[in-house]
Amino acid sequence: MIGHTVLKSALGAEPGITGKTQRFLDLSVFAAAVSPRKLTRGARGDLFPRLLFVLPHPTKRLRGLPEAVSRRLEAPAVVAGEQAHDSKRGVRADPLPRGGRAFHRLLAAVVAAALLALCLLPPAPAHAQKLEDGRLVLSEADVWGHAEALLAEGEYFRAVTEYKRLLYFFPAGRHVAAARQRIGEALLRGGEARAAGEHFGQLLAGAAPGERDAALYGRALARLELGRDQPYRLRVPAIAAGLADLRAISPGSPEKARVEGFARALEAPADVPSRSPWLAGGLSAVLPGAGSLYVGRYAEASLAFFANALLIATTVTAFQEHQPALGAVTGVAALAFYGGAIYAAANGAQKFNDRAQDAYLERQRERFGLLVTPSGIAAGFEQKF
Repeated sequence: MIGHTVLKSALGAEPGITGKTQRFLDLSVFAAAVSPRKLTRGARGDLFPRLLFVLPHPTKRLRGLPEAVSRRLEAPAVVAGEQAHDSKRGVRADPLPRGGRAFHRLLAAVVAAALLALCLLPPAPAHAQKLEDGRLVLSEADVWGHAEALLAEGEYFRAVTEYKRLLYFFPAGRHVAAARQRIGEALLRGGEARAAGEHFGQLLAGAAPGERDAALYGRALARLELGRDQPYRLRVPAIAAGLADLRAISPGSPEKARVEGFARALEAPADVPSRSPWLAGGLSAVLPGAGSLYVGRYAEASLAFFANALLIATTVTAFQEHQPALGAVTGVAALAFYGGAIYAAANGAQKFNDRAQDAYLERQRERFGLLVTPSGIAAGFEQKF
């Protein structure tokens, strides 16, 4: 089939020649070229170059079956007659040197062998997708495979579209439950933690016993991901709700011990450094900059100390020199910098605690495998479908 297509496209076709006539003509020319019983040795030697000459020039169209067959099959005899006539006149019959003629025959034999090999090749396997009445028909397996490929390539939102397509066209399919879970996973991996949490919450409303644990786990991860760009103290309610979801996983789940360990580690943190905001503010009230030094903000501590010292000294000097207006201005500025140093120290302590608790949370998530990674939602709990 493939060999016939190659030969047909090489020889060309005219609108006036039917498909059967064209196939007969193609096979006739090919048989005459490769069969040793059709032509004499000299005629075959001239037909091969002619066949090669026709193949690269598809513009030389065949005008009809009788003329085409006679032109392809009788051309060697005409050439032989012309060569005999030229030999009588003393003209060299073969315009090609002997070496070039041998190479031309070898090349023709290689082309013929290649065409025969193409004819013997098995047909290409049919694709799972097919056309019926001009429409592309997709099976549930086709849509599922496409969605899984998009998810693996990081095209999360396109994968969500394909999973929803599967749910719409195959509501009773074997991949329906898996597609629902995959939608939440794709949203999580795409950074849409809030939308993922809402999706898993909808799944919990009508989840089967076997799907409930996976939905709880997915919603817990979504809540742990919420507000990662916010201070830890503002994320505490969402984190507490996530821990409640993890504790609600059924005792028979093989992952129950792991999620329980994570919940205990988060509820009773150990080795988490902290700084007291009250102590930091008090230190800065006694000595401007001391509270910032306590929380590790050294540049801020230096600025607070020297600015307050300069402004206080200027204010005292102004009043001593009987310049109350200047003293009042610098005194107000000194009070502003003094209060700012206290606030900066207390705020620095809060930020220090937020960073420490964030780092501890990430360490525990990594330790217990509660992560949203490109390879899937927490490989330890990911369901295989």
